[in-house]
Amino acid sequence: MVAWRGYNLDMKDYEIFLKLKNDPSSKLHEIASAVTKDSDISVSIETVRTRLMHMKEKGFLRVDREIKDPILGNRTQTEIEAVYLPQRLGLVRKHVFFNQVPNRESLNKLKMLCDEHPYTHYRTVAYSQGAVLYVQFDIPPSTEDSMNLLFKDLQDQDLFKSFRCQNSSYISKTPADFSQWDKKSNTWRIESDLKSERGSKQSALDTMWDQMLETLDKNPSLEPVRLNDELDLDRLDKLLLRELTINSKIAKKDLGKYHDRDPTTISRRVRKIRDSVAPGEQLYYDRSVFDLTYPQAILGHFRPDSDLDNSTLHYFIKSKIIPFECQLVSDDDGFVLFSTSSPSFAPELSEFIWEHADDVSILQLQFDSAFTYYFYHENHDENGWKTDQSYVRNIPLAAIRKS
Repeated sequence: MVAWRGYNLDMKDYEIFLKLKNDPSSKLHEIASAVTKDSDISVSIETVRTRLMHMKEKGFLRVDREIKDPILGNRTQTEIEAVYLPQRLGLVRKHVFFNQVPNRESLNKLKMLCDEHPYTHYRTVAYSQGAVLYVQFDIPPSTEDSMNLLFKDLQDQDLFKSFRCQNSSYISKTPADFSQWDKKSNTWRIESDLKSERGSKQSALDTMWDQMLETLDKNPSLEPVRLNDELDLDRLDKLLLRELTINSKIAKKDLGKYHDRDPTTISRRVRKIRDSVAPGEQLYYDRSVFDLTYPQAILGHFRPDSDLDNSTLHYFIKSKIIPFECQLVSDDDGFVLFSTSSPSFAPELSEFIWEHADDVSILQLQFDSAFTYYFYHENHDENGWKTDQSYVRNIPLAAIRKS
């Protein structure tokens, strides 16, 4: 593990990292116990603590930094952030691609629009036919028409040539499977079987796909995303959710001090938030150690009479045949498949999808330009989510017109 050793880390660090990756909220004693149980390595709680500290000092895990949040004030951002599920908040996640942005000025205006819009969740730059700005908006369902009008307003300003909105009616997500990482060769095992014989289909994924189909007696079932009708969070809960999306490791005593509550109340509220709307966590680490340096988005439409349809593609992703981090969002007509893989695997996946779907386009995502917006509690009040056109369209649009 050449890259791993570049951080002056060893196999004991590796096993500790794997346990943290699988469950970022693990306590030190839980990591120590899991490493000792699942490997030939025995570690103490103190060893886990010092090793994790060393990983941060070396920069393998994201280094702590101080930020000034415009709502909460000074905060510390660590390597772990809480991840909320928009559907549990009653929101729809819209995946929007602003295509062929002509120049830097237009790109900066679109970024400003994202900064000003209250329902922006994430943005990053991508490249295909020129520059693309990819944005996630978490919106109340009743605002879809207003949002589409906003996008057309932006297009009329010649900030981009076209845009595509992908609904997330169905979602499948899988993490990277590190059991498929060969620690001796520093490669992923799937890479050894990628290319098929000359003159046949180029991607060996076709063979894996055919083998999967042979195991199916019928089309696999596919459950649509269901939105919660009611949001049982008060103002304190929503502020705490913002805190956790900044730093999931923040101490309960600090939260109590910031929000003038006792630790018992804070612990109960945080548990409620995690159980109800934010069950996941994101761990930030140097992906290059594992050659996970090629993030891409594959957009397409389902081809009539193709074996690759909505249900089989979701089944393929959930089967973990692909050992890399993947997220598939789709509706009955189209899809976007996000993956973060090794550079040698990325074109194989692209080619496989191109063989089986229509209108396929590939975007190379630029993680260095990515920005995740913290949960914005002011979008929701005693009357519910704010949905008037002025709030979701006119005010953000006016902000960039002033620039």
